[in-house]
Amino acid sequence: MLDAVSFQLNYNEHLAIIGSSGSGKTTLAKALARKIFFHGTIEFSIENCSINFVEQHYHFKNRSNTNDFYYQQRYNSFDSSDALTVTEELQALSSNDDDANTLLDRLQLSHRKQSPLLHLSSGEHKRFQLIKALLVPSQILILDEPFVGLDLANKWEIYRLLKEEREQNGMTTIVTTHDIPEAILLANRILVVRSTRGGTVIEAIENEPADLDAADMNTVLSRARRRAAKVEQHIHPSRGA
Repeated sequence: MLDAVSFQLNYNEHLAIIGSSGSGKTTLAKALARKIFFHGTIEFSIENCSINFVEQHYHFKNRSNTNDFYYQQRYNSFDSSDALTVTEELQALSSNDDDANTLLDRLQLSHRKQSPLLHLSSGEHKRFQLIKALLVPSQILILDEPFVGLDLANKWEIYRLLKEEREQNGMTTIVTTHDIPEAILLANRILVVRSTRGGTVIEAIENEPADLDAADMNTVLSRARRRAAKVEQHIHPSRGA
């Protein structure tokens, strides 16, 4: 449970919400996306603010729109024939095939265009859910642990995509992650969530995101890991004792 949570996020910022397992990162993300009931007030300065929320787990309808599939059902071959393909799912969201194809190319999913959704691996689904979110314009994009299970090359491409969305379209992005170097790379504000006996402790840390174009990937990651050691003390202060 989260209580006494208060913070402010400015337009076109990137917020990373970090904390240990069970600290409330996902709960906070769902509350911001209006996906769960909560007590209190969440105010957006943008009138009729549009929000896209990408969950950790994937649910999708069958062709007749009567049943929800869950991701583990990919192992049941009789279900896959009733699942939409990647192309069909994207066409239901947007008629802009050029944008869809560009995103599929960048996230290495072009070869999966005609694959049923249930045939995608966990990492492929992570990338596919992001593509779906980026095809539908929004002022705020909230991603719950979007990088789990992805290899470094795909993570890096998603980092760049999110950076481009902020710079070109003014999108505000919010990401939950347990990976502190990831937060250092992406965010200009980091929200540390800690659960204590006295309640939830929230601390905002200002950060300068990495310049993803200024140096090679390994150099940027090395710098982020060094800076992450300091932030780690905000989550596990006893480890520095």
